[in-house]
Amino acid sequence: MSDVSFKIESRYGSTKWVAAALGKTVDWFRSNKSKLEGDGFPQVDPIIKAWIKADVDAWVNARRRISDRVTQETSITFEGFNEDEL
Repeated sequence: MSDVSFKIESRYGSTKWVAAALGKTVDWFRSNKSKLEGDGFPQVDPIIKAWIKADVDAWVNARRRISDRVTQETSITFEGFNEDEL
């Protein structure tokens, strides 16, 4: 039987899905699960017995070091630029 948690419509992910989402093997994930949870990684849903994919995605996104937003301090301005001169 294939892992249905890999289907796009599935809102929950199996151990195999979580490992793949992290770019790791199942063995690596199992070995490091406690350490990850200590750093805020979501725990298995006690009723469904699987991880909520959105929670896993949120945890990964929270660990990002570079934001998608461009702030005014980092944006490039073209003072005195005249678009008509192009």
